[in-house]
Amino acid sequence: MKKLNSQNCNNCKHLFISHNKKFPLGCRAFGFISKKQPYLEVYNTSGMKCALFSYKKKNDINNSKTNKGILA
Repeated sequence: MKKLNSQNCNNCKHLFISHNKKFPLGCRAFGFISKKQPYLEVYNTSGMKCALFSYKKKNDINNSKTNKGILA
């Protein structure tokens, strides 16, 4: 089996966890919930890799310019 997408949904900012036990994962970009990872649903439906994948922004806690408060 070949690799479908090295950029899986765990690194995508559009992935969310739904409160539906039958369909626990969802994609905000495409607007659906699924049992499987959303990129697999997109691939199975369209035959193409996810076109709306976008990396999550990482919060840099050690950046003193943006963090002016005290971490509790």
